[in-house]
Amino acid sequence: MVAQRLQPPGRQRALFGPEGLQGQLQHLFDLAIDGPVTIRIDPDESSLAELAVGQHALVSPEAFPDRRFDALVSYLAPAVDPQRGTIEVRLAVPDPPMELRTDMTVSV
Repeated sequence: MVAQRLQPPGRQRALFGPEGLQGQLQHLFDLAIDGPVTIRIDPDESSLAELAVGQHALVSPEAFPDRRFDALVSYLAPAVDPQRGTIEVRLAVPDPPMELRTDMTVSV
């Protein structure tokens, strides 16, 4: 999905020719993934006993602290990160709100 178009539709730019790069690179548009939404969190390993695949979670974007939405634990890493003492957890978001953006910080 095109999230933001920075050049008018139909404009073409040839970047490569017979001798390689022709002209300068130009930012034409930003892309966003349109499909299943997954949130990755890395809680402390002491939380592991409280986590289970299929468990419900309540998520709140830090940019919108008064808004909350549902998620489900879809993945628990098989090992703890030994340097950080955390475990990778992925949350599936079945009905993501419109304000949720890629790389946004959330509270769970």
